[in-house]
Amino acid sequence: MFASGSCCSSHNAYPSIYSHVNWVLFFCHIIINITDSRYVGGLVGKNWGTVSESFWDTETSGQATSDGGTGKNTTEMQNITTFSGVGWNIIAVANTTMRDPSYIWNIVNNVTYPFLSWQPIS
Repeated sequence: MFASGSCCSSHNAYPSIYSHVNWVLFFCHIIINITDSRYVGGLVGKNWGTVSESFWDTETSGQATSDGGTGKNTTEMQNITTFSGVGWNIIAVANTTMRDPSYIWNIVNNVTYPFLSWQPIS
């Protein structure tokens, strides 16, 4: 799972990409700016399940904590070792026009966030 953009909400809407987790969440990352005051987290607002090998960008999100996942700064989020070190099926490619479809995730190391091997990059 991958998400980017911005999100804001009020009242009982939950702004985290996964506001209530009651299932298993693996191999995710998020780069999104979140504004709200209830159940806010970098990746998960409220967790009743399992979040593993999942990350959010603490700098772009403005969120230092989450009810699941691991916060990383932008430099770490754009480094392959953050993801390969926990078992992501990821490979570094030379530039954003290159893809290696034998891996689920691709990254231009120290330039981009991970992207799905079939995902167009703008």
